[in-house]
Amino acid sequence: MVKMYNASGESITLPITMSWDSLNRGRRVPIIEIGNGGGVLGGPEVQEVKNFTLKGTIYYETASEMRTFLDDVLVFLEDSPIRVYQDESDSRFIYARCTNLQDTWMDGRAELELTIDMTAMDPFFYSVEHDDVQSFTAATKQFSLFVGGNKEVHPYILLNRNSGDIGNLKITNVTTGRNLALTGATSTSIAIDNKNLMILAGSTSILSSVNTGWLLNSLNLVPGENVIKVEGTGTYDFTVVTKWRSKWL
Repeated sequence: MVKMYNASGESITLPITMSWDSLNRGRRVPIIEIGNGGGVLGGPEVQEVKNFTLKGTIYYETASEMRTFLDDVLVFLEDSPIRVYQDESDSRFIYARCTNLQDTWMDGRAELELTIDMTAMDPFFYSVEHDDVQSFTAATKQFSLFVGGNKEVHPYILLNRNSGDIGNLKITNVTTGRNLALTGATSTSIAIDNKNLMILAGSTSILSSVNTGWLLNSLNLVPGENVIKVEGTGTYDFTVVTKWRSKWL
């Protein structure tokens, strides 16, 4: 049975008489026309938005009960984005929004057919959020993170300050070779958003202190084992919290 959570965390499980229709997995290839003779060049492939339909028939003893169910679904879907699980036993979901809902009453209001069209602007499936916590008190800290899925992800990293000042912070994914390097010292906690390219020391942006390589590519985690190395100078005690969701096509 299809299970959904809205943006407020409320959940609804559709009855077994409703199912997830086919899912498109289109890819778009940008085309660049070549002058002086014709022809085209293909650019990098892009995942298209995913569209799917939740469809089936609702049966309750009375039309009033079916009307109440429909009202609940309509209010639930307004609070988007919706996390949609193809089956309540699944561990992965997709973020989607309802683009159309059609309700058809049949057999003298003895049955209610629902057709719910959904669009996923973010075309990937995700897992629940994973957290990894490491203490960081020496010049170098190295640890491993295992990521599921089949696509790279961009983690959120929080360095919580317990005491001391840290200088010249550098975080490297040894597995991929990508790194983040900050110049100067800080005596506050540091939040690194690798997806949206934001870095805060306390509540102050410190993007001007980061290396160009991170601004171009950020830090990523790839499916499988990722060896992470954290380095810094000074005397300090920080806790490194890494958050991510595994990601699938």
